Amino acid sequence: MSQAATDWDPRWRKFGLGNYALTTVGYVVAIAGTQIPPVPGRVSGVNAFDAWASDDLSYHLGGWARSASDVLLVTSIAFPLVIDPLVAYYARGKSETSWQIALITAEALSVNLMLQSPTAGLVSRERPYGRECGSTLDPASEECTDSNRYRSFYSGHTSTAFTMASITCSHHFRHRLFGGAWDAVACAAALLTAGSVAALRVSGSKHYLTDILTGATLGGLTGTLVPWLLHYRSTESDEPSVTLAVAPTKDGLVLSGAF
Repeated sequence: MSQAATDWDPRWRKFGLGNYALTTVGYVVAIAGTQIPPVPGRVSGVNAFDAWASDDLSYHLGGWARSASDVLLVTSIAFPLVIDPLVAYYARGKSETSWQIALITAEALSVNLMLQSPTAGLVSRERPYGRECGSTLDPASEECTDSNRYRSFYSGHTSTAFTMASITCSHHFRHRLFGGAWDAVACAAALLTAGSVAALRVSGSKHYLTDILTGATLGGLTGTLVPWLLHYRSTESDEPSVTLAVAPTKDGLVLSGAF
């Protein structure tokens, strides 16, 4: 294409009303999902694979691992949501690209949370540390009494980190924000950060291995497919496309899509 790499290709789909609606709905559903009451015992017992991974592969680092995973998660979100748009705006002078990158990242994050939050509440799988309540953990402690104890499947930290890593790669390979091999380095660093978050969630006894494998898979797919299907597919192509639209009805608004 004739534009510089950081230019917004006019064949791509910019953020529209339908995308704003999808993003808003995603965050609303995610918040509502946190209010789903847990059902202890709905998913009871630990399968052999998770038990093997938890007992033989993991270093149980407790609170340190949990805190480290929180810091790395914030870093993984900030990179495509804040750092990349700032680089596009200030270093490359591309305000349109900067704005679109930030919006598309927020959209992918909302879709990820919309899928993960209700799932964790409805499945109500007990976290690994829950097995210690009444033995090494005081059953009256906050860890054991909080409803968050039953939100193990699937890992929200992991799915979010991999969503952000995948969308970081999508942005850098399309816009060449850093230039040369540095865009590949940015992608690799984002993936390494996401993998570290996943490992720390197991080491911190917050998740089983199947929780993080599911989160990594769904998060990676979300971060790859949302920008590709809704924005980065050429509007001049004969390939099937996905578009979103909001239309008024007598009962309010309806979000529709064309495939």
